[in-house]
Amino acid sequence: MSKRIIIIGGGELGDNETLSIDQYIAKSAGIDHPRLLFIPTASFDALGYVEVVEKIYGEQLGCEVSALLLMSESMSHEKAAEAIYSADIIYVGGGSTMHLMKVWKQYGVDELLKEAYNRGIVLSGISAGSICWFEHGHSDSVTYETGTESPFICVEALGILPGVHCPHHNDGRQEDFDRMISEMGKVGIALEDFAAMEVRDDQYRILKSRAEAQALKVWVKDGQVVREPLDNTEVYLPLSALYDNK
Repeated sequence: MSKRIIIIGGGELGDNETLSIDQYIAKSAGIDHPRLLFIPTASFDALGYVEVVEKIYGEQLGCEVSALLLMSESMSHEKAAEAIYSADIIYVGGGSTMHLMKVWKQYGVDELLKEAYNRGIVLSGISAGSICWFEHGHSDSVTYETGTESPFICVEALGILPGVHCPHHNDGRQEDFDRMISEMGKVGIALEDFAAMEVRDDQYRILKSRAEAQALKVWVKDGQVVREPLDNTEVYLPLSALYDNK
């Protein structure tokens, strides 16, 4: 059974900015009309966001779209489990990773998603929905929640993928992400908007909806932060090599 995660650094879903990647996600389950579960926890269950996903993944790409609204008063761990385990693809939306992790832990969704991965359900997401699969993420959660420009924070996430992830890396985040990687001593995976990474079992490759979008490995070598472009869009490479920080 193949295990797969597809993460997107950023881009406006509703404006078709990530369409080629979204098409790939929709086909990744290998069946016609796959059941796609959208989890909008990071956006506080924004119904407008649900409508966008229904339009793109449902009307355009032929998925059977449903949404897991964890902030509903009628939600329970059992209902969340039923929704997650019946999906072929799970897509996690952007917003506040800090809020997302708090609510997921409240309902045990963090553990349900780890089990979904082990069952071969395709995991995917954008921004906060890409951070969530890593050990840690470079996040603007405080800014998102308060509406006031605030420092980036390091958020602890699910840990299915090793290292620290930075989405929207082209959006003025490089310097602070370098600082975070330098302090933590871990390997970082940075994705600009319109860039994505697919992890399939023990291999990975890069996807792009715009040719100029970059994906980068960021790590510390001899006391200096090193940024290495990742350009393997045609072939899969070993995931173990990606996390070798020597």
